[in-house]
Amino acid sequence: MENQEESVTNETFIIPAKKRRIKKIYTKKYLENMEEEQKKRILKRQQRENIKKKFADMEEILAINGKKLFYDNQKKAGIECENAFDEGCSIVLLVAQPGTGKTGTTQVCMKSYATNDDDEKIVMTQDICIASGMSDNDWEDQFKRNLIPEFRDNVFHRQNFMKHTKKIEEMRNGLIILDECHIASGSKMTIAKTLDAAGLLDVEVLNYRKIKLLDISATPESVLHDSKKWGDKARVVKIQPGPIYKGFETMIAEERIIESPKLDTYDEVYVFLSFLDERYENTTKKFFPMRLLDENKKSIISDICEELEWDKPIMHDSNSRIENIDRLMEDPPRKHTVIFIKGFWRASKRLIRQNVGATYEAIPKKQDVTSTSQGLTARFCDNYEYAGDQLDLNKRPLHYCDKDAIEKYIEWFNNDCDYTKSEYQSNRIKSTGKGKVTSKPSKIHPSIVSNLPESEENSEENPAEKITHYRIYDNEETLKEVCKLLKYSYRKSEEKDGFKLTSLNKKRCVVSLDDAIKKVSTGYGTNNGIITHRNFYPCYTNISDKSTLRFVLLIRPGTEPSILEEIDEKYPSI
Repeated sequence: MENQEESVTNETFIIPAKKRRIKKIYTKKYLENMEEEQKKRILKRQQRENIKKKFADMEEILAINGKKLFYDNQKKAGIECENAFDEGCSIVLLVAQPGTGKTGTTQVCMKSYATNDDDEKIVMTQDICIASGMSDNDWEDQFKRNLIPEFRDNVFHRQNFMKHTKKIEEMRNGLIILDECHIASGSKMTIAKTLDAAGLLDVEVLNYRKIKLLDISATPESVLHDSKKWGDKARVVKIQPGPIYKGFETMIAEERIIESPKLDTYDEVYVFLSFLDERYENTTKKFFPMRLLDENKKSIISDICEELEWDKPIMHDSNSRIENIDRLMEDPPRKHTVIFIKGFWRASKRLIRQNVGATYEAIPKKQDVTSTSQGLTARFCDNYEYAGDQLDLNKRPLHYCDKDAIEKYIEWFNNDCDYTKSEYQSNRIKSTGKGKVTSKPSKIHPSIVSNLPESEENSEENPAEKITHYRIYDNEETLKEVCKLLKYSYRKSEEKDGFKLTSLNKKRCVVSLDDAIKKVSTGYGTNNGIITHRNFYPCYTNISDKSTLRFVLLIRPGTEPSILEEIDEKYPSI
């Protein structure tokens, strides 16, 4: 009976080939695998055909209104991104001036990967994920509206992205697109933690799982700066403006970007609003978005609006939100109308521009190139032809802001987005334009990314930052001597049943050497090089054997190379 069961399990099937004289023998297991592979081929073919048809339909509908789904500059940039991935890059930074068409370029890449003729390269739609550092439902809704239905389920703003860590962890042969990648981009922030939890802050893991990271922003700041340290595993691609693009340079050439007046007094406000009233005297009425926090200034503006017979200003912020503001702005207002905003309408938001007469943002006490170039003025950068009132240069919208910051942004973009060549100042990065750049570590900083290749940029930095930031010792007395030389405090570790415990895994327990190395290799235990936890971690090559005790000692990035040389000579790491 036992032999009969075995013979059934190992049963083979003879399948005739096309030529009858040739026969092939397939096991039952092989047939099952072949069936699964056949299913995958069918699914890939169906996806390929379906998505090509959906995009063709979208192109036809847009063509009726004289528009295109993809413009030539977007196609070119998309091809450059794909070439970079094909040549071995793990991450590509796509840099685009506001409104140039990064969404279009993103879709070029998504379509190409989802319809690739090669079954080995095609990416299934469930493995294409679009996320943002922004925690903004408006961004998520806006992005979804621009996509075909097959891509919409995987669009997440920041808080939703972190809820799908498990999905990202299981992803293979995938494309992860991070829009507005400069937002919440710090090395200890949500996006970095989510990528780390999914295992994607390891270049070897990215390669093994065939995951492509596409980061997009008009102002990538420290993310771009840190990507230089990835060597040939990262590349920067720029979207060049197309022929009908109206951006900062066009506005400056037409003298429509103007240094903001302070609007501190009644007279200043009266002159400002009277000028706008006169400019649009013989046109349709206009909206005037103004980013203001000062309640006294708002009060003065409201009084003068009444005096000029404008409508009462309306509020649009988190406390007094106007539902469907875009629909409101599609038609000219009954009278000129100021819209007071606070934090709204920054990166990614597109405004209905045809009925806007001017925008206003105060010049900050401390210049911020990123904030200004992602502000209200940027919401009017786009690909379009002038129409209606705007056919007259003198009736096109004016933009009051920090003009100098906009000019610095243009210089940076035209200098190949190289911070070493352009003066730039923001919250996360500062540059003199003469080679010196200081920036806060981003989500792709070498301190939290494993298995990065050596790069020229790394070698040019402070040699102390190149020091391997841990050493391993198998003798406690040796450890004590090294701590003295480094001027580290030394304290005994807690023990249980003869084993030394450590809190490396958030609770005191026995830790393996492999786990300890994996942890400290990501920068665990330090904050920008300042040790915040223990100086060293006891661990074991075999957590069941007390005799395999080892100590992993953290090395501060600022440690003098001469001191480390002395230590390595006297007490070499094992």
